[in-house]
Amino acid sequence: MTNGEKQPKTLEVVVPMLVGKQVTIIEDGERLSSIQRQLTIRETGKLTLKLAPQGGAVIYMED
Repeated sequence: MTNGEKQPKTLEVVVPMLVGKQVTIIEDGERLSSIQRQLTIRETGKLTLKLAPQGGAVIYMED
């Protein structure tokens, strides 16, 4: 996911195929750094992403 705007953006993404799975999210941190966080997708299949201005996020799952 990317945010091509100059303002931060919050997105709610629905990923029902990942319910119960552990995923890693890589997103923008402070001053050109990145952060990683791991979480398990809840039964709703909803995930909230906070995208930095001109930034983005990657969601991935290892086999």
